[in-house]
Parts: sequence; structure tokens; C-alpha cells
Amino acid sequence: MINNVVKVSEKVFDYFLEKNLKVSSAKNLYMVYFYLNKVIEDSKLVANHYLALTFEEEFLQDFSIGTPQDKWRYFLNKDLDKLNETVKKYLLLFTSISFESETSFESFIYEFYNCKGYSHFIKHQYDIGSVPPCSFCLIQHVLNTNFHDKVTEIYIGERNKIDLSTYEKRKNLKNEILEEVKQLENLRSKTIDYFKRKFIIDDLMFEIPKRKIL
Repeated sequence: MINNVVKVSEKVFDYFLEKNLKVSSAKNLYMVYFYLNKVIEDSKLVANHYLALTFEEEFLQDFSIGTPQDKWRYFLNKDLDKLNETVKKYLLLFTSISFESETSFESFIYEFYNCKGYSHFIKHQYDIGSVPPCSFCLIQHVLNTNFHDKVTEIYIGERNKIDLSTYEKRKNLKNEILEEVKQLENLRSKTIDYFKRKFIIDDLMFEIPKRKIL
């Protein structure tokens, strides 16, 4: 479900980790790292909270406005909505990373997508997923991660449908998400090592403007 997030993250991080390049702003990279942590935690919430239920659970039977399936749908969508907002902020922050030899307009995320529609898509169209009323299908509109073909503004997104109609399928999605989280946790560890090698604590500090003495 978050495979598109994993693939884009690996592309972005591996680009400078493998080449041992130094990004121009430690603060910008730290914000990416900060939201990577939030993506990991919110993904775990989706996987472990309401996703993989049988609908026989006692706590699902007391939903005043609907069936156990309605309660499952309601809380799963709330978890997905939280994850969606976090992922969008995380993906948008990729455009803030550049290298010391580049200008601020040369964010390498555009090298992968070959278009300026990336930010617009993330802000206005990206959706990690939701389950419509009376449905057991999770609908997504996420990033196209086929990096072998040129990605244009028209084809920057792709729509997916994930069948959650049986307990086994719901459990399989839970396990899939947790495996994808492990990949993000691996990137987090690499990024911590990168910070230790490339920066000092002062690089993360914001300067406090000096007050003028009148």
C-alpha cells in the first residue's frame, strides 16, 4: 500500500547516500527525516489498528449508526486520512533537497519525474487510499514509480484498487505494510549515519537575529 512511498524514498535517499554527496541544507534534510519518522509511525497505526479485523470482534458490535463493517470502514479511513496528510508533507519536502553545487531550483526529485507537476499532484490529487461506503476495496491515487519510462505530468499518478473483502486479504495487506515499514526504517538508519558523517549540530541550528540597540 505504501510501496510508492518506499520506492520514491529509496530513489531520493540512495541518490546522495551511494554517491556520498553532501546536501546543501542540513535543516531541510532533517525535516525530511522528521517526517519519515511520522510516516513510519502512521503506517504502523494503519496496519495495527483497524485494518486486519474479522468483523466478529466485540468492540465492533456497538456502533450506533451502522454495522461492524461500517465501524471498521469509519476508523480505518480516519487512520488512512492521517497517514495521507503525513505522506503528502513528506513527499513535498523532497523538493527542498539540493546539493551544494546546485541552485535551489535544481531539486533532484524532478530528475525522476521530468516535470514540474510533482508538487501540484501531491498537494491536490495524491491519495494514499480510502474505502468508500458499502465497499471493501481500498482506492488509491499515488505516484507512478516506473522510473524506467519517462514520467510526464499526465502520467505522474496511477490508480490502484486493493481488495479487502476477506480477512485473509486484510491480514495480507497488514503484513505487506509492516514489511514496507521495515524498508523505511532501514532508510532512516542510513540517514542517521549520513548526518553523523556529514554534519555537526551547529548545521541544524537557526540563527537568532541580533536585536538592534536604539
